Amino acid sequence: MTTVRAEPSIIYWLGNNLYLNITNKCPNNCYFCIRNFRKGIGDFNLELKREPSTEEIIANLHKFINKREWNEIVFCGFGEPTERLDCLLMVTRWIRKYYGKPITIRVDTNGQGRLLNKQRDIIKELKSAGVTKLA
Repeated sequence: MTTVRAEPSIIYWLGNNLYLNITNKCPNNCYFCIRNFRKGIGDFNLELKREPSTEEIIANLHKFINKREWNEIVFCGFGEPTERLDCLLMVTRWIRKYYGKPITIRVDTNGQGRLLNKQRDIIKELKSAGVTKLA
């Protein structure tokens, strides 16, 4: 059995994918959601005590982004990433500017980003920032 870390993780990994847990906010309350049954994934605690700042996320990325060859960098945690669209866009731009290697940047979403960010063309903004895949 895996022991979950006490401190919440902003950055975590599964296999060769690096994940960014930027929020626990979600407009849905799905009864089957993993956050209703577990504190995290693997030994990573994903229950954030507060929203991390963009600067904190980037500082955490500095620690882990060059530790191995990642297949993808994925915005996915215990919340809907588009709840923090501006943060997501800023972090994506930082990755594109400073990572220095081609990589897929994916956003795992519940698909409600346009409802959460009215009056914004989020697909255009995500693409312009460097997001290459939505799931």
